Amino acid sequence: MSVKNLAVVHLQYDYSKYPDSFAYIVGQLNKLSCKKKYFIINNKRIKKKNEIFDNVYILPGDNSNWEFSGWQKGLDYIRKNIDCDLILFTNDSLNSHHNNYRMLESKRLEYFFEDVFLNYHPEYHKYLFFYIC
Repeated sequence: MSVKNLAVVHLQYDYSKYPDSFAYIVGQLNKLSCKKKYFIINNKRIKKKNEIFDNVYILPGDNSNWEFSGWQKGLDYIRKNIDCDLILFTNDSLNSHHNNYRMLESKRLEYFFEDVFLNYHPEYHKYLFFYIC
């Protein structure tokens, strides 16, 4: 079985600090042959309105529990509204100098997803989660 529908929950707090992080993730994940929906959780955002642009959803966060509350908001939205096989959690510092993000830049990510699905049993698991930060 392969990943058919991937949901990416990308936490963002300060766009000016890591302005290219989302574009980097999209560029790397475009190498995968599956449908992708991106959920940007803006934890610094004051607005309480969701915005949807094709396969990109911008959801307000509240930073009440740092990135964890933001990821929870994304997960809650996905559970209610989206059908997916795998949920990938990322944050805005992913492609910064202090993170080792080589998995996204090689075939290893694709192989990892395939390995996960070889051991995936939908009768036991509702969602699969994978975290990169």
